[in-house]
Amino acid sequence: YGPYGDFDSNSPKRLVAKTRDFVLRHTLSYFLNYGKRRFWDVIFYPYFFRVIYYPRYRNNARVLEVGCGNGRFLSKLRELGWKEAIGVDLSDHAANAGKKHGLDIRVGTLEDVNFKSDHFDAVVLHYVFEHVFNPLRTLSEIRRILKPGGEVVISVPNNNSLLAKIFGKNWFWLEVPRHLF
Repeated sequence: YGPYGDFDSNSPKRLVAKTRDFVLRHTLSYFLNYGKRRFWDVIFYPYFFRVIYYPRYRNNARVLEVGCGNGRFLSKLRELGWKEAIGVDLSDHAANAGKKHGLDIRVGTLEDVNFKSDHFDAVVLHYVFEHVFNPLRTLSEIRRILKPGGEVVISVPNNNSLLAKIFGKNWFWLEVPRHLF
């Protein structure tokens, strides 16, 4: 499972990764103010679907990813200029994979880690929210640790999507019993 494996920049697919990163950087610049806008930003407009995963960039800001796995996304945020990128994951194995790359990943639930109030400018949960036991408690904790005017990015499977309608009770993203909500 990718989020729990190691990630290595010396992959044999380095050219593909560099190309993907180039496109991502320019798309993020165009839509979410990462870096300077350039002519290339307009050309890579179709890549914007991946941009929805990123919080709007802020200078000297802190971002938290809940359910960060091995920290690949955190690493990308740090590379893109976030002052502090911290992750939380339930898996020791995943956290250790990210820590090997110098990432700050805490083990446990968001509520267990107990961050300071008004600490983060953005909190990100990608395909995690459907796994939490108490969504209201998690949202309350996010509100507590998020600075006023901060941003929350939550991605969840869309049970109203075309594929969900086609496959019905056999739709892959139902993932019963792992998806609680």
